[in-house]
Order: sequence, then C-alpha cells, then structure tokens
Amino acid sequence: MTATAPAETAAVLLATAAQCRVERVWFTSGSELSSLQEAEARARAHGEATAELVTCPHEHAALSAAMGDAMVRRQPSMTACHADLGLLHHGGALHNAFRGNYPVLLLGGYPPTHPESRTSPVFWKQQRWDPGGVVRQYVKWDHRLAAHDDPRTVMARALQVSMAAPRGPAYLALPDEVGRARAPAGDQGASYRGLGVPQLGGGDQDQVAEVAHRLLAARQPLLLTDRVGDDPAAVPYLDEIASEFGVAVTATRHRMNLRDDHPARRHGWGVADADAVLVVAHPVPWVPAREAPSPDAWVGVVDSDPAQTEIPLYELPADLRLQADATRFLRSLQEALRRAADAGARERARQRIAR
Repeated sequence: MTATAPAETAAVLLATAAQCRVERVWFTSGSELSSLQEAEARARAHGEATAELVTCPHEHAALSAAMGDAMVRRQPSMTACHADLGLLHHGGALHNAFRGNYPVLLLGGYPPTHPESRTSPVFWKQQRWDPGGVVRQYVKWDHRLAAHDDPRTVMARALQVSMAAPRGPAYLALPDEVGRARAPAGDQGASYRGLGVPQLGGGDQDQVAEVAHRLLAARQPLLLTDRVGDDPAAVPYLDEIASEFGVAVTATRHRMNLRDDHPARRHGWGVADADAVLVVAHPVPWVPAREAPSPDAWVGVVDSDPAQTEIPLYELPADLRLQADATRFLRSLQEALRRAADAGARERARQRIAR
C-alpha cells in the first residue's frame, strides 16, 4: 500500500473514480465544480489516471448519457451537476436511473460557505438544509463530503453500493472548499472492488430444482421477464429453455430479452391461462386489476430483490421467491431441466412446442 502525496480532493475523487472503472463524468459545469475541471486538466497533462469530463448542455441529458454508458460497459458511470438547481435538472431521468437499476453516481456541487469564499449573492441562495434529501427516495446512498473525510473511501463506498445488486444510483455532494482542499494521504488503490461488491449466484439448488419440476410438469408454463437482457449473456439461456422445453415467454421491451420472432414468444400477458408462472427479473409482471394468474397456478419469482422491498406496497403473490442473478439462475435452471426431463417430460414439452 502506497501513500499518496498531498493532492486536492477533486483530483483524488477523479483518480479514485477511474480506479473504480468510471471512464467518464458527464459534466454540467458550475463555479463550485471548477476544481474538478482543473484537476482533470492537470492529470491529463501529467499522464495520470483520471475519469474524463464530458461536457453536457443539461443535467437530464447528462444522466441519460451516463445510464447508456453504464448499460453498455456494465460498469459505473458518473454525472456532475451544478448546486441545487443542477441537481433538480436531472428531472425524470433520475426516476429512470433508479427504476432501471443503473449504477450512476450523481456528484453535486455545493456553494462555498466560508465567509471569504462567498463572493456572489447566489452562494447564499444555492444552499439547502439537506441536499441529499432532494433525491433520497431515488438513490441507494447519499453523503455530503466533509474536509475530514477520506475522499478515496467515500468514492469507493458510493460506487460499491451503486454496483451491489440490485444496482442503482447514488449521490455525493461536493462543497466548493472541500473540492479545493488538500486530501488526507491514503491508499492509492482504493476502489469499490477493494471494498468488495457482493455477487449473487444462481440460487438455492433445491429451489431451482423445484422450478424445473414445476415447468416440466405444467401443461402451459409461462415465463415473464422485463430485464433478463440487462446482461446479454442471459439471452441465449432464455432462448434455449423456451425452445427446448416449450415454455412460453412474455417479455417487455425494457431490453432485448428475446427476439420478437421467437416461436415461444407471446405478446401480452396471457398469465391467466398458465398453470405454472415463472417471473424472472420483472418488477411488475402483471397488473392484478387487469389480469392475474389462476388461484390454482404455481407462481415463482426470481430476482436480485424478489420481494421488491423498495416498493412500499407490493401485493403480487408467489409460492416461491428466490434471490439470484438472472443469468446464473437461467444457466442453473437449464441444467436442472435437462437432468430432470424424463421421457414423459420430453413428450409434454414436444406437445407444448407443437401448440
């Protein structure tokens, strides 16, 4: 472990972000964020690792770009916004980031509060009692950086929480004076990977086996998904399970979960007709006021948060709720289906495929 030479907090934040695999900060400037611009310019001039600042005309566009960045790379991204108004300008894109499970850190400026630094009337008007409170219902974590904090630990922690399943946005307020202050010496290698990001597996194998048994025994099994395609590696498993075992699939367009012309694909719910319903990575698989599974149907739910604990009221029933990574679960399910499929199960699958 190597101690860093004293550096401005802004520089340490950008260097740590780069170590955490943040490539870009989608940046909408403000006077209290100039320390970040200066830090990036110095790092580029000296060939040092830093996250790149990409200038954006508006925070809504910046957050939308950051979501695309995180989606394509499957790594965290960041925005930087100007004080309270810039934070508000993220607008509905913040709802999209939260509901879409995008690991994006919103870095928000905060006006100077030291009397000698308050050189404009607007610095008084930009203050809010609790800047994190503006976004707290739509982020997984928030913090206002203080001069006594280790910015390496704070940045790594923000991105660790953001990347932990279910992924989602986080918010860090950066006061003007703190960004320009010398950061305490610390570990150059600090990153969210150093803290450790919990990884979900394929699920409890007894429960996976039960899911396989229910699908094989069903006359009309149905799988519903919204975001299996968050990980493109999951799509072939879903394709093969549907094709080999005659499982109908209803998939939204949140991602490319299954090609539109797949013979197993159903457009619309059709959940009332199924006798075995498997929900994989879908927060709202049906709307009870419009359609719901039969009371006699078996219902299983697989998700990184299968109880959807961040939704205050959630009345959709299930016989089994399994916490798992969708890709690893589908791989485990495919293996369990192949192990359990006897001649009778294969014949039922053939009949389902024919129908």
